[in-house]
Amino acid sequence: IRHPYFHKAVLSAYEHLIAANENPLYFIYFEVDPSVIDVNIHPTKTEVKFE
Repeated sequence: IRHPYFHKAVLSAYEHLIAANENPLYFIYFEVDPSVIDVNIHPTKTEVKFE
């Protein structure tokens, strides 16, 4: 999935460690109650919304 808030946080954490034109590969593992996640944000299910 993609989430702009988390992506920006990861890029901010890496900004002094990698070149400006590079994008780090990362995985974030969450344990979240499924009832607070909306997966119907994007047709390809690549984006989610936390309610």
